[in-house]
Amino acid sequence: MTQADRALLLKLSQTLSHSKKAIMNDWIQAVHEDHSIQASEYISRSGLEDHLPQLLDSVAELLRCESGDNTEVITEDARKHGSYRWEQGYKLEEVVRELTLFRTVMIRHIFHIEEQHGPLSPEVRLLMTERIHELLDELGWSSTQQFIHEQQRNLVHASASRARLLHNMSHELRNLLNGLSLAAELIDDEPSEPVQEMQVTLSRSVSHMRELLDDLLDLSALVNGQQVVRPAAFRPAGLLRHVQAVYRPMAEAKGLTFHAECAPELETVHGDERKIEQVVINLLSNAIKYTAKGEIRLSFHPIEEDRWSLSVSDTGSGISKEDQKEIFSEFYRAKSTSQARGVGLGLAISCRLVELLRGELRVVSTLGEGSRFEVLLPLKFIEAPPAVRPSSLDIEETSQE
Repeated sequence: MTQADRALLLKLSQTLSHSKKAIMNDWIQAVHEDHSIQASEYISRSGLEDHLPQLLDSVAELLRCESGDNTEVITEDARKHGSYRWEQGYKLEEVVRELTLFRTVMIRHIFHIEEQHGPLSPEVRLLMTERIHELLDELGWSSTQQFIHEQQRNLVHASASRARLLHNMSHELRNLLNGLSLAAELIDDEPSEPVQEMQVTLSRSVSHMRELLDDLLDLSALVNGQQVVRPAAFRPAGLLRHVQAVYRPMAEAKGLTFHAECAPELETVHGDERKIEQVVINLLSNAIKYTAKGEIRLSFHPIEEDRWSLSVSDTGSGISKEDQKEIFSEFYRAKSTSQARGVGLGLAISCRLVELLRGELRVVSTLGEGSRFEVLLPLKFIEAPPAVRPSSLDIEETSQE
């Protein structure tokens, strides 16, 4: 690098420092004109600028240095920027877009300054370009990484708070339920008709509350990681006979046809029978609850060398495409089922149980025609947890054609 090149770089650096206000004005205008950065509409100018003026000073300093590796000078400010944007309610895509605009404005101003002070030699111009992009890359990387870190930390905190809420609420409901059960027993022997009617209503309410409490306790245990898989060999045909003995009469009482089949070749599987049964019960309960006429089908069969399938299908109300994206969320009620009793925990619990069992839960549904839920499970449960937590939900949508 010649003495003239060094002098020109120094001049560019000084001019850049003096141009901070103009650069910030252009960048803030670009942000406000970009409607994809909605969070910026509610933030003051000082809140938008944040640590960017200091970062501009770092760019200027980097231009005047002959040594190449100075990007660490912006890392701390970039991290503060990412944390600050999280606190301001930005989305990750808004942070990325904002930094892209910052890069565009910066480069435009730097090369405009170069034009004013005369051209650099090709060697120095290449060096300047590499340093600018190196610094801006570090800015983008450090800022977005810190933003993601804050996001993940918040999710962990929210999950812990939700787990504590579920645990505490479940135990409070248990105490209330015990009191109601005792009251129902005390009035059971009263012969008068009004009291007997009250006793029937109270018993039904206690039964409903007990179901809700069981769901909350199950969900609390799953959220807290307290559910343990106890795998063992069992016969799916035996599980099917046990389940249909309970749910066939319930379906037929509503005038529904109940079909149940287990493929003969599916003799033995290895897994947690009690948890698999709970999934089947949740799916069957929903199918019967939301089907006014037609049939319910329960089927067990092998599908691959190492997996088997259990499916529950119905001719009920069906689930819209919009609702299919949310039905496995806790406390979510599909619009087509909002009038039925329940709080929207059965499918959320089933989804978490299937995930715990290293399986997949799928749904195919057409509004007004019915639904089919299918669970794919390993023929032999794998004790070792996977390196990456797998997705247990694979939603397949169908349309009426």
